[in-house]
Amino acid sequence: MRVGLCGAPLLVSGLSTANAQSAPDAADVQAAEGLQEIVVTAQRRAEDIQRSSLAITALSGEAVARAGLTQIQDLSSLVPGVNISLEGAQTQIYVRGVGTFAANPLADAAVAVNVDQINLARPSAINALFYDVSRVEVLKGPQGTLYGRNASGGAINVITNSPTFDAVSGKTALEGGNYGTISAQGALNVPLNDVVALRGAFEYAKHDGYLSDGTDDENQAAARIKALFRPNEAFSLLLSADYAKIGGRGAGGADYPALDASNPWIGQSDPRSNAVKVSGTSTFLQQALHLPPAVANQLATLAANTGGDFIDYHPWGIAADAEWDLDWATLSVIPGLRHNDGSYLTHSGTFPYFVHEGDRTASLESRLGHSSSQLSWAVGAYYFNEHQSYQSSVNTQPVSSTYANVPKLDDHNWAVFGQASYSLTEALRIIGGVRYTDERKEIDGGGYVVSGTKAPVPSAFSDSKTWTSTNWKGGVEYDLAPQSMLYLTASTGFKAGGFGTAGSAVIPYDPEKLKAYELGIKNRFLDNTLQLNVEVFYWDYLNQQVAHLGPSPLGGGAAYYTTNAGRATMKGVNFSTVYQATRLDTVKLEVEYDQSRYKSFTYNENVGYANALNTGCAIGPVHSIAVGSVAVPVNTIDCSGFEAEKAPRWSGSASIEHVFPFHTGANVTADLSTRASSAIWGAVDFIPNERLHSFTQTNFNLSYTSAKQNWTVGAYVRNIENSSIYTNAFQAQFVAGLVAGSILAPRTYGATFEVSF
Repeated sequence: MRVGLCGAPLLVSGLSTANAQSAPDAADVQAAEGLQEIVVTAQRRAEDIQRSSLAITALSGEAVARAGLTQIQDLSSLVPGVNISLEGAQTQIYVRGVGTFAANPLADAAVAVNVDQINLARPSAINALFYDVSRVEVLKGPQGTLYGRNASGGAINVITNSPTFDAVSGKTALEGGNYGTISAQGALNVPLNDVVALRGAFEYAKHDGYLSDGTDDENQAAARIKALFRPNEAFSLLLSADYAKIGGRGAGGADYPALDASNPWIGQSDPRSNAVKVSGTSTFLQQALHLPPAVANQLATLAANTGGDFIDYHPWGIAADAEWDLDWATLSVIPGLRHNDGSYLTHSGTFPYFVHEGDRTASLESRLGHSSSQLSWAVGAYYFNEHQSYQSSVNTQPVSSTYANVPKLDDHNWAVFGQASYSLTEALRIIGGVRYTDERKEIDGGGYVVSGTKAPVPSAFSDSKTWTSTNWKGGVEYDLAPQSMLYLTASTGFKAGGFGTAGSAVIPYDPEKLKAYELGIKNRFLDNTLQLNVEVFYWDYLNQQVAHLGPSPLGGGAAYYTTNAGRATMKGVNFSTVYQATRLDTVKLEVEYDQSRYKSFTYNENVGYANALNTGCAIGPVHSIAVGSVAVPVNTIDCSGFEAEKAPRWSGSASIEHVFPFHTGANVTADLSTRASSAIWGAVDFIPNERLHSFTQTNFNLSYTSAKQNWTVGAYVRNIENSSIYTNAFQAQFVAGLVAGSILAPRTYGATFEVSF
């Protein structure tokens, strides 16, 4: 929901910045003529973000609205070092180069997304969340102790507003803008009595496609209702239910480099893009398959993207959060159910890819915790069960097409965990935590391959794997001064292995792991008007799960499948500062340097595919590997030495905000913000056309708030430079060097209005 609000900064960064709205159960504390304290719950307890030894960014609900954040990929514009893009309905989240190229329902995220403490397991289920938000927490680095599964790269926590007993209150916000933008958001809080309070919220967001073929549009509606039952001071029960409908054409792609430098937003089904794809496919068919030109040209037209892209998802969920104050500890029991059903059709590279999936998850977390001046601790147990089914097809005719039907793709996970912080002295604390995880995955299904004009070759597959992992965290915190804390931590994260389907086979892959070392300092100076935080990090990334589209190494046609790719390191520094120059002026700056490198990155590709598609990596000589009783000729691809994908060497953001007060009590707020990033690798073929260029993006917001602070009208311009910002890349399967990528919005502008009571 895009809403103009006064007095709220674009970003609360931090290692943090100021002025974030806290959780409903932890109020902000206003420092006299200074920066506010920001309370977060990322470590399962309420704490000042400046007293938390985490690499964490917190965005207030106002900042989320002001930035126009309605889809999770919009977070890429707000947090340096974070890259988020879409492939069809699948969300791809990377933090400092750690992430997942999710291209089908088999993929698990490496960055956990949680809404009100409930994990959203599927990369296709994490949009239509950002309305009536209290705050969003972005945690960088492994969260294996408290978050567990699929949090090797970090976690994104969305905390929504809960009912209160204060009074009947509400808000309504509207927006209109270019590209046919029409959106609305509302919330209503109603205390029924001293024991029960209700809160309902909704959003509707729609805009036309940013790409010339109508893709990269938005058409979603969502609603949420919460009920708080608090019969006494020792017990509370919060119930919630939500539903969303996500439609439209869905995510699209644009050729890279751009076909027209003056208009990079040419979609994949645009005739100009199709002309390039058809020509390139025809050349491949003539040269590689030795087809006559007339026949090759006729068949190449089948590779054209004729449109028809769509997305149709209906996620919903119910959850509860029961809390008992036992005097010596607080017991929290948090059950949740999530359903995610939907279909999409997208054109990845050259050929259409269709998916229908159904997903059911049940989770339960129970934990005990307590905080005192000397000891803070939490222990608990976690259970997660997922049943998933899907059907998919990759149409790569006239060469081959692959169809899969997987009625069973199950995940069973349980864990026990504990973490504590203990004060050895008034200034020195030690941190320790551990989590044991047991995860079992099962797959049953089948499919068939059509090779040219040959009869379909049906197949059936079945497999199961169990992985266990013990993750840990240790560290120290030392108060150099009342508002200066030095910390050193080491922690690990774990992402379970899984399965890929390729033609007639299941290809299992191993878990990936991340070990992170972080040294940081968080400070407030100048009577609480200057905040200065620095974090130095070193990450060791082992067995990264890398997804590919191509012929299976086991034979049998084209498919997405995943392999493990050795080792990578990420090392760098994050610097952030906030300065409240006057009561009316706030300046922010955040810069991140990330020197990443694949120390070991090799995998096998079957002969022909390795040579037919361009790669910037070294191609080893042909040799054979045994697959059952069959010897399969392969090349070893060696990408060691390259920078990690989607990890900019430099990234950062800056903003300045000024409030113009009137004697009536009304005010005008103006803020100007910009972000920048150096070039990144958009994919792991490492060809020149996958090296996505650097960029800057500048936004401006202007809003007027009434004297009674009960209505606001505003205007905005985003991406003033009209920068083409690509977030990933995808090489066409049969056309060497032909690359398409996800691209963020061009220049947008609009007006907003909000009224509250």
